Amino acid sequence: SNGEYVDIEVSSTKDSETMKKCLNGVMSEGFEVVSYRGLPDDAANAMSIVGAGDYTLAFRPGYEPEDMDKETWFQGLIAFFERPSVMVTKKTKRGEKEMDLKPLVYELRICPEGDGEMEGPRLFMKISAGSAANVKPEQVLDAYYGFLGKERPPFAFMVLRRKPVFTPLSLWNSWVRKSDNGQISSDPAGG
Repeated sequence: SNGEYVDIEVSSTKDSETMKKCLNGVMSEGFEVVSYRGLPDDAANAMSIVGAGDYTLAFRPGYEPEDMDKETWFQGLIAFFERPSVMVTKKTKRGEKEMDLKPLVYELRICPEGDGEMEGPRLFMKISAGSAANVKPEQVLDAYYGFLGKERPPFAFMVLRRKPVFTPLSLWNSWVRKSDNGQISSDPAGG
């Protein structure tokens, strides 16, 4: 992951830049605080204001599809999510329930090859996250594998969490649309 958030309670606070420097001064090696934001005393926790999460997925070497290239496979997944609904069975603490996954997948697109982190074609997805409606990338993959009549191999994908998106969920719902090239997009400018 290269984007996480954490709720902390402090007894006193200063401006964001000062607090960021203070936290980084005592942070474990490999971790860096890149932003510090105070919430009002009556605000819910950060998890409740997360609207979406950005992920990039790639096939692990040796797990590529046998019957097609990686980009074609990702194109098939994107086309699958253009259906009117994508019904899945979600396991809950109380059992199982049927749900439509499609409204919780805000953006799917193929990324160009190679960015230094993952080689080959990759799939970018922006999906619902947070306490209200949390979707995992594996649920998106499992829905497509189920449609193909297959089971997802357990270690077939590398998943990189990009960042949580702190925004009201209703804003994303108003942005979701299908572009001229057939990809699902949440860019209000149409890009």
